[in-house]
Amino acid sequence: MDTIKPGKFVELVYQVKAVDADGNTFTMEFTEQRPDKFVYGVEQGLIDKLEKSLLGMEQGAEINLVMTPEETAKEFGERDEKAVMTLNKSLFTIDGKFDSNTVAVGKILPMMTEDGYQVQGMVTEITDDKVVMDFNHPFSGKTVSYIGHVQLVRDATPEDMPHQGCGCGCDHDHGCSCDDCGGCH
Repeated sequence: MDTIKPGKFVELVYQVKAVDADGNTFTMEFTEQRPDKFVYGVEQGLIDKLEKSLLGMEQGAEINLVMTPEETAKEFGERDEKAVMTLNKSLFTIDGKFDSNTVAVGKILPMMTEDGYQVQGMVTEITDDKVVMDFNHPFSGKTVSYIGHVQLVRDATPEDMPHQGCGCGCDHDHGCSCDDCGGCH
């Protein structure tokens, strides 16, 4: 049976639960129908402690990992109260009406900084005229648990590999000459 190691395609089914000091819970889930899929050791973004715990696991193996608030602060950064912002509710209107379908407590929304960078923020409160958003990572400084199992381990195919493009930044999947962007190299 295949084991998880660099170059293996992996599917995980698990629930992530983050609990803060006040007992507030944030939950995210990857199901059998929509698993977390990646090529182990190749794709970026897997949490270091989770990645290390998966090494050598087989299909069907149980995942039961807990990260302390100190570990999540190292992984996701220290919690910064300056990253909690109160915004005018008028920023979230479409045709003069507040967009309550998109903007709700607990939703994570993409926003733009003054410098034009996209950031993610969680809506934590909505009042008559304000929306409070927390731009800290949702796991930072919280106890986080990963509970689930390894659904699949197999050799990665070329189709499984993350898209690299040609390196010119034009986002086309081709060789090193790019007529669409004026030539890459």
